[in-house]
Amino acid sequence: MSCCRITDLAWLTAVMFLAIGAQAGAADYYVDAEQGNDEYPGTQAVAGDGAGPWRTLARAAAASIQPGDRILLKCGAVWGEAAVLKLKGTAEAPITIAGYGDCENKRPLLRPMSSALQAESFRAESVGWSAPLALPPGMVFSPEAVLPRARYPAQGWLRLKSEGGIVRITPADLPVAAATLAGSDWIVRTNDYTVEARRLYGLGPQGEANIAKPFAFQPAGGAGYYLEGQPWMLGSSEGWAYDPAGKRLHVRHRPSETIGVNASSAALTLVQPEHVRIHGLAIRFVAGVGVDISGGRDVELHDLDVADVGVAFVRARDTDDIRVTKLAARRSQQDGITIFGGSGARVTESLIEDVGVSDNLRKSIAAIQVDSSNDAEVARNRIARAGYAAIMFGKNSVVEANVITQTCLKLADCGAIYTSGANKKYGHYASRVSGNLISDVPGDLSGALSKIALTAGIYLDDESRGIEVADNFVEKAQRGIFSKAAASIITGNTLYDNVYGVMLYRTGAHGEGGNATEVRANYIVSRPGQMPFLVSAEAHGRPVTLAGNQVRHMPDSQNSQVWRGSAKQAAPTIGNAGTVDLAFSLTNTTTIPLSRVCPLPKADCSRLRLPDGSMVDWLIELAPGEAVVLTAAKQP
Repeated sequence: MSCCRITDLAWLTAVMFLAIGAQAGAADYYVDAEQGNDEYPGTQAVAGDGAGPWRTLARAAAASIQPGDRILLKCGAVWGEAAVLKLKGTAEAPITIAGYGDCENKRPLLRPMSSALQAESFRAESVGWSAPLALPPGMVFSPEAVLPRARYPAQGWLRLKSEGGIVRITPADLPVAAATLAGSDWIVRTNDYTVEARRLYGLGPQGEANIAKPFAFQPAGGAGYYLEGQPWMLGSSEGWAYDPAGKRLHVRHRPSETIGVNASSAALTLVQPEHVRIHGLAIRFVAGVGVDISGGRDVELHDLDVADVGVAFVRARDTDDIRVTKLAARRSQQDGITIFGGSGARVTESLIEDVGVSDNLRKSIAAIQVDSSNDAEVARNRIARAGYAAIMFGKNSVVEANVITQTCLKLADCGAIYTSGANKKYGHYASRVSGNLISDVPGDLSGALSKIALTAGIYLDDESRGIEVADNFVEKAQRGIFSKAAASIITGNTLYDNVYGVMLYRTGAHGEGGNATEVRANYIVSRPGQMPFLVSAEAHGRPVTLAGNQVRHMPDSQNSQVWRGSAKQAAPTIGNAGTVDLAFSLTNTTTIPLSRVCPLPKADCSRLRLPDGSMVDWLIELAPGEAVVLTAAKQP
């Protein structure tokens, strides 16, 4: 590659001079929520001689920020306001928002509060305590944690009745009169993968619900529901409720500290930003979105710490070349990072935890959603505990080297890594899913009507096409890899302890020539009751290619099945690598290398082999994101 090296020193010096010159007139503006003053010019970090930092984010938003300028927020300071910024830098001179001062474990913190209710402002009620609050809250929190919204029942679901085709709430299931329910939020599990919320305006005499907007999916009799948001629910439920008639906030327990209220749609909003860098901020307790971006291009969010949001940590719409790197994000009621439209999104090296898993359940899409953003890269992230999908991707995308644990925890018909080609007319995706570690994808049918929680480690849904799924590790899912896609390649994957290792449904119908579905060189270990392959190919499509796959059966596991139309193939071409009586996996879902000792008696450890057949040399060294399946041949 020596042809591409820069060797002309004079040319390099000229380039550096131009880069420096482009920012020569740039200014730094300081903002200190404690010691600042909006009357200052903002160009000094410390107040003195009539100058110093600004105090509010609103002052920074009103300033004429130019390319190359920096908005610097005091580390350790807290802003109780949301900000809307319109920033346009250039490629040579981007605009930066970052921290300044002593930033060791003390980030600048955005924590918008519409109200702060002192503990002494609460009075005792027949149920709980209340304080005056003029407007409804979106989120209520103590200094350290979000308070849940009161619900009935406090846990679990009630069941809808169906009579004459009309779904009804049974008044006898509730501890209050039907008229009391007006103003409650009605949360219904309308199918396996959707929870919908509607405001109740009253009940008819037989429990018919009066709502302003029909459900997207009409619920059926037996579907689960619960109610939220009324003070009487605090008799059995933790949290808060709001009385709009009395304009009072009700909580179950007497507060000992200030209670914060937030109703913001976003903590930080960027409108049509161009060439903007945001580094090192913290965001907490937002009813809507942590960082909300509309339009624009070339936006970098780096090393942000976002927690306790109602909608999403980051949301971008029609923004090209957005990059989210090293985000640490925890606890979102609905979704994690959602990027709609635009192209060139990058989400890398981030930690995302507890998305869509609260007891106040809402419809969740994904911890990382980029399915409508072309040319996306989702790589080297760690995702733990998601209510629905961990990653949802679209066309021309790369999803690689992510570590995903415990997904599909609240909904079903779900994949840890998922794509849907619905309404995309069999478009060719040209996407790759590779090198990901996926563990524990159970699905949850609480409140649903189905009997089986359809989940998959990797799920290629209807009408997706042209996707390569390679070198992934999947364990503990209902289906390791589930594909309805045509013209896809599934190769080199390791699948362990999945009810079905690879399931293909109605595949091959749109394959042409070498583009028909290929399943090659996968390694599958099936435990008792599990099946390595279940393939249902279209009768008139091209045959599915099955070649070089290795299957290790444990006693009482099932044989693979391959169907073409209604005809079961007599001798599926799936290699059987032998029966084993012992199998387990070792995984490393951390960010550091791990050394693993054998967890079994010495005699069993000496029988274990690696997938290539070689004996195990203990200790086993696992790099971050690495996993291995160990097996022992059945003893005579």
